[in-house]
Amino acid sequence: PDGTVAKVTDETNRSLLSVIDDSRLRLPDDLDIAPDGRIFFSEATIRYEMSEWAVDALEGRGNGRLICHDPRTGSTRTILR
Repeated sequence: PDGTVAKVTDETNRSLLSVIDDSRLRLPDDLDIAPDGRIFFSEATIRYEMSEWAVDALEGRGNGRLICHDPRTGSTRTILR
């Protein structure tokens, strides 16, 4: 990667990674960059919006996923649900 950083704000309606495997990104929450440049990030829930955090907590089960983005190929996919 060339180190380019793009700022995404709350006003952003859609980003390059807004839809992955036919599912909209709802609550991405952590990331790590592998030595080969792939970016792994987690999404806390695929079912609820941020405003519905209490419902997600009451449900008491994992609703998230792990996603991998490869900047070399431009591909993004869910690798663990």
